[in-house]
Amino acid sequence: MSKKSRGRESGKGNSGRIEFPVVAIGASAGGIEAVVQFFQQLEKRPGMAFVFIQHLKPEHESHLVEILGRRVEQRIVQAEDGAELEADNVYVIASGTNLIVGPAIAA
Repeated sequence: MSKKSRGRESGKGNSGRIEFPVVAIGASAGGIEAVVQFFQQLEKRPGMAFVFIQHLKPEHESHLVEILGRRVEQRIVQAEDGAELEADNVYVIASGTNLIVGPAIAA
């Protein structure tokens, strides 16, 4: 995601550093309801980026983008290699991948 979404704050300032908080959340399948409740309590544009890592067996396909997308107001996106972090987005790790987060995502 090298393009910026309209109306969203890009993650990198002039220094190349992330200019807003990045919150990492981890849970197993049993924790999804708690994560949904967490996001439902937040305002739609909290000024932070969220990275959600679900504990899943690598061979299981994740449906988190669809599940969260139906139940919360924040923008839910699959974390992709090279994606620029943007405030007010929730990034979901894909099954069977490792994730490194800096000003851009390395998946």
